[in-house]
Amino acid sequence: MFEQKYPKVKLSGQPDGNYTDYWQKLTVQAAAKNMVCVPSMQNTYMAQYDTRGALMPLDDLVKSGAIDISKLPKSIVAGGKGPDGKLYMIGTAAATTTLVYNPVMADKYGIPAPPKDMTWDSYAQWLLAAQPKLPKGVYAADLQGGQYAIAFAWIRSHGYDVFTKSSAGGYKLGFPKSTLIDFWNWWNPLIKAGAVTPPGMMAEEPTTSGQYYDAQAKVLSEVDTSNASADDAALAAIGGGKVVPINFPLGPKGKSGEVMDLSGLSISANCKNVDAAAAFINYWANNPDAAAVYSSDNGAVTNKDLLATQTASTELAEPIKTSLDFLKGLFTANRPVAFYPPGYSGIVTLLTSTYSNVAFEKQSPKEAADSFFATANQDLAG
Repeated sequence: MFEQKYPKVKLSGQPDGNYTDYWQKLTVQAAAKNMVCVPSMQNTYMAQYDTRGALMPLDDLVKSGAIDISKLPKSIVAGGKGPDGKLYMIGTAAATTTLVYNPVMADKYGIPAPPKDMTWDSYAQWLLAAQPKLPKGVYAADLQGGQYAIAFAWIRSHGYDVFTKSSAGGYKLGFPKSTLIDFWNWWNPLIKAGAVTPPGMMAEEPTTSGQYYDAQAKVLSEVDTSNASADDAALAAIGGGKVVPINFPLGPKGKSGEVMDLSGLSISANCKNVDAAAAFINYWANNPDAAAVYSSDNGAVTNKDLLATQTASTELAEPIKTSLDFLKGLFTANRPVAFYPPGYSGIVTLLTSTYSNVAFEKQSPKEAADSFFATANQDLAG
């Protein structure tokens, strides 16, 4: 379709086997300065490239009108900027990992919907009140003290950045140890009441969408992606209901910890076809025909007009419409795009393994936090 609109341009793609292979190959290409002109990019990995001169700043292309960002939410545009304030990615699709719950299951057992604008305390009370109404073997929530999305939401809702610049160069954790200790202690009453899955079930949960505990109707609520179509399909097969996204709880001062993740397009610093690359990005960001074909397949389209057209469609499957409406609400609320420094994935793995020690009472929350901070800050410092 792009080549029909721009007949002088010929596209040549470089497909890769899977998600992990893609980033490994891109890292090698970046070091060798032979990246493709328009690499697919995400905020989760962008800092590994924009801070090392592998990506071209797009500000001049926006200023000239070659790339139109006028229909993108401010938070989406900001999410494509590097630490130096320059724009390195045009976010063409947004997604989020948040809380979900099963309203069909809740209704079946006489459990009210979660409180509107709930706090962490009111969410815990809702879980505690729900558990006695659920059948044996079904839990109000999944124990996810080591799950990064909810842990980071807790941190942000309490007024802190998860990561911040270090005065010595590199990055460091941006919150006090007490915040992490408080988060881990927040789970304790839920564990004691049997309102969350036992610690032994943490490692047993599949990591594939459509196989999580919420998709198996083993929990009423857990952390999942806002696009729960795979989970809904799995639940439909067993008559277990459906899942819908809800916002993470608010912090003590009413602050939200909700963030978005972006997929988008960048231009490599070694690109020799900048005009064509800019036209390609602009096409993805603004062309209604392209958006119709893409159909928010990997996150909601970020162009507000194109998203409005899609959410108004009567042909959307219910789980997709639910997800798009939820993300549209995040756009309206101007929720920020998460920032992840180089090496963040190691911090995510470390958080999971460290909380496992807490859950199995091998370490106290304070001992675990001390260990987590020491290792994480050393890794983040580069």
